[in-house]
Amino acid sequence: MKLERNAEEESEKTISHWFERMRVNGATLKTLRKKLGISQTELAVLLDTNPATANRWESGRVRLSRRSCGKVAKIRFMSKSEVGQALKEKNILAALHKG
Repeated sequence: MKLERNAEEESEKTISHWFERMRVNGATLKTLRKKLGISQTELAVLLDTNPATANRWESGRVRLSRRSCGKVAKIRFMSKSEVGQALKEKNILAALHKG
């Protein structure tokens, strides 16, 4: 039990550290985006924001909010094919919403 608790606490610390680094350093977000093989515009679609905001995050001009970090956490471990599927679904939903 104690070992499991310690592992969970270390995991929480690691995640918190990663989030804080990402909030302050846009290069971390850019690295993730490149790993996923997507553009800033596609990143913006996945995170429900606009491309200008994604650009400001990556350039370090604006820090990510905790809420935005939570959205990034959802895509952090996605594969390229999962990202592609998510983008298709969002584009379909957007088209339906406009029509």
